[in-house]
Amino acid sequence: MKRSTRMMLMSSGSNRRYNDGRSYENYDVDDKFRDRRGREHYDNGRYAPRSEMMEPEDRGYRRYSDGRFAPRNDGGTWVESNYWDELVDELSVDELISLTQDSRYLRPVETIGFPQGNAADGPDGVPNGNAYANFNLSCSSWNTEVLAKRGDFIAEDCMFQNVQFLWGPGFNVHRTPYSGRNFEYVSEDSCLAYKLGAANIAAMQAKGLNVGIKHFFANDQETHRSGLDTFATEQTLREICMRMFEGAFVEGHTLSTMLGTNNIGITSASQHKGSLLDVLRGEWGFKGLVITDACGGSEGNVKTVETIAFGANVFCFSDAKARSRKIKNAIIVEDDGALLNTLKERVKETLYAYANSNMMNCLTSDYEIVTVTPWWKTTVLGIDAGIALLTIASFLSFLLSWKKLRKKERNA
Repeated sequence: MKRSTRMMLMSSGSNRRYNDGRSYENYDVDDKFRDRRGREHYDNGRYAPRSEMMEPEDRGYRRYSDGRFAPRNDGGTWVESNYWDELVDELSVDELISLTQDSRYLRPVETIGFPQGNAADGPDGVPNGNAYANFNLSCSSWNTEVLAKRGDFIAEDCMFQNVQFLWGPGFNVHRTPYSGRNFEYVSEDSCLAYKLGAANIAAMQAKGLNVGIKHFFANDQETHRSGLDTFATEQTLREICMRMFEGAFVEGHTLSTMLGTNNIGITSASQHKGSLLDVLRGEWGFKGLVITDACGGSEGNVKTVETIAFGANVFCFSDAKARSRKIKNAIIVEDDGALLNTLKERVKETLYAYANSNMMNCLTSDYEIVTVTPWWKTTVLGIDAGIALLTIASFLSFLLSWKKLRKKERNA
């Protein structure tokens, strides 16, 4: 017998019987049935979620006045008022676009008082912080309290170093022993990873650290991973590849995630509507920040406009000028109003994630962001400018001397 209760068992005659003991007469291959988790099951064993089968409250989400859902513990601040829309409407197109580019930090935006948002790569803690047993080894304890304490310590390290967004830990499954990132990931058991990962993430998120779990999702190998096609049934993806991520979002309430550079089927993970918009932002109620993996300036597997359109917020280590130019050209030159509205939604989600981070610690309602250039930086810039002018003057002097010498030689 298959271990999954979602698979159908066939009995003789016209009755079809399932391994929960129920039987259905005159069952047609196009018919469906619902399991206890509110999902439809088809004759081929696949299933699909049906939001109308269960009330949002039964799935751990709260319904807001506009009909959207959010995790219970998000404080109810997402769409209770028009505050976020009014805030984003104050930004120019250039300012909106600037908040899509991250090279370990997001630039401050004085218009709305957004401080600089700092990020760090940290599958096993923030760089230059305390050293911890790696995530894989820690999860071998099977102890949620140990994982929670580990997350608590890492969050303290990040606050000390003024880091609001940590790129890690890794949440992909050990599908093969040859994966070059298995040391970052939890286990080959998706249910174990679900519980241990959720405990670790919840502790970090509780101290205002946005935990960018990675690489969402099905990033099963490191060699040639960019553009690699990953094929699987929906049931396999949900029960194995996405299960631990579900725990981090639904139970751990993380407000960030980093994408993989692989393809889901033949569609890039950064442009996959089913996983990003339908499941992550729809079914799981995620309201936060989605960042690509390092992608440079080439369109390649991370296409600029499409990535924004299908649910990602920020490009990691990209060619900021090239990608910003593509977005601005689509909005201004091609007059793409739909993209502008989508960009505002993406920026709203980014601001929401940072507003619920340790970046807001000790800030009051009357603070203001002031750009200050330290004296040493001014001095260095002055010295650089002086050296540049001296170099130019020396070159011009050499050029004039060379011309005079050539003229004398011709006259002689």
